[in-house]
Amino acid sequence: MTGARADAGTDRRARLARLLHRGDWLLRNGVEALAIALLCVYASLCFYQVIARFLIDMPASWTEALTRTLMIWSVYLGALALFREGLLISVDFLYGISRGRFRRTLEVLHVAAALAVLGAACYFGFQLAWRVRHQVLAGVEISMGWAYLAVPVGALLCMIGLIARFCDRSSDPAPTLPD
Repeated sequence: MTGARADAGTDRRARLARLLHRGDWLLRNGVEALAIALLCVYASLCFYQVIARFLIDMPASWTEALTRTLMIWSVYLGALALFREGLLISVDFLYGISRGRFRRTLEVLHVAAALAVLGAACYFGFQLAWRVRHQVLAGVEISMGWAYLAVPVGALLCMIGLIARFCDRSSDPAPTLPD
């Protein structure tokens, strides 16, 4: 009976791990696709802005505020991919010379420090977005809160990506540094 319970528990954990892995994949790819789409719209609006200003001589007042907002959102959403894949710039001298428990401690400290910074960005970003919600972006007449909301949403997504990467590396007995 004990063996059957252990097998059932292992099966449940395996199903949960697959479900979490699938959710992580969907979130990461969905957010990346959204960031790419926003970047494409941003580039198209920049192109339109140049054409309208210099070729038609009728500049559009709404494109500048909208392109700035789209750029901010695409950068903060795209940061999820960087955090998830561990592609941010790092100083890995200590990590490279460390082994075993000391290396694991460095990883935990790195993740804890990054989560603290991202948590602060999330907390203060939400506060700022809430404070400016009644101000409007010039030319587009939408709340500035939507532009500022990119910071906490991006930070929250980066926290999820960082935790997912840490959990993936935790299951790997010998993590390797990217080339």
